[in-house]
Amino acid sequence: MRKLIVLFLVFSFLHGHATKKSYLDSVAHVVDTTKSIREKIASLYILSYEYGLIQPEQGIKYGFTCLKLAQS
Repeated sequence: MRKLIVLFLVFSFLHGHATKKSYLDSVAHVVDTTKSIREKIASLYILSYEYGLIQPEQGIKYGFTCLKLAQS
């Protein structure tokens, strides 16, 4: 029974990670393809926040890019 619970938890974690990865890929695609500055800033903000939770250095890079774009 214990092995089944551990297996379920591992599967749940991997599924959540894959879902978040595809979500972040989709948001990054919006940044690359949109012509709207407002939409690009909003997408960069989302990437900054989400990556800040899992890869802080990458989150900071997106945050600075968002800030520079918003100030221009």
